[in-house]
Amino acid sequence: SGSFTAKPGYFWCGAGTYVIRRKGQPALTTVYLKRGIGPASSAPGRKSVIFSTSAAGLPSAGGALTLNMDRPGTALQARKARSYCRDAFNRSTK
Repeated sequence: SGSFTAKPGYFWCGAGTYVIRRKGQPALTTVYLKRGIGPASSAPGRKSVIFSTSAAGLPSAGGALTLNMDRPGTALQARKARSYCRDAFNRSTK
């Protein structure tokens, strides 16, 4: 079986899609990285991140445009996060 390496854009894609499609929030909603990549609490042996639509208690990322998965407070608008879905799809179909 092959291995799968999750890129930061894949996580942001999922977060943006969840905020817009499942929660019904506007595409301009800001999505914040609450906890960086680490062991998943719901699936032993897997990695996860935690996102939030609230900046409460998070440090400021200083407006840096990055897909950093290690720095809580990193933020993107949901529509920008979803833009990484196209990249994930394109790579998976090559």
